[in-house]
Amino acid sequence: RPLLSGAADLSLDGSPTGTAFIESMGRGESLKLAFGKVPLVTAALEESVPLEGTTWGRGRLEKSFTLSVTNGMGIPMAVTLVDRVPVSAQEKIRIEVLALEPKPSKRDERGILSWDLKLAPGETKKLAVKYRLTYPADRTVIFH
Repeated sequence: RPLLSGAADLSLDGSPTGTAFIESMGRGESLKLAFGKVPLVTAALEESVPLEGTTWGRGRLEKSFTLSVTNGMGIPMAVTLVDRVPVSAQEKIRIEVLALEPKPSKRDERGILSWDLKLAPGETKKLAVKYRLTYPADRTVIFH
């Protein structure tokens, strides 16, 4: 049977997730719907602490962290993870990206990074980000 256009209530595992307007469709046509946030797909950020040496000093700061994305669903999931690295608006302050593993799917001039990930059921993927900020040693940099 064809599907008539109209509003549809969406639910996942019996829990309401939202509504959508569905256009008319002919028999056999496929339909994709976005169900919003999926609580069983999680992301976490863990800042890396160096085992030796220092990550900061006069005129220098290094930061690194690991992003973990886990698919707790029983089906494969496509996930887009978005984060950012700092970008300087001043010539005397420089940002050098030291590591982005794996390489992001997209990266723009504002430092926005995105990774398009495919996660199998129960799979966790880890992404590493590391950058160095350098500035004149006689100056103080305040982060917001």
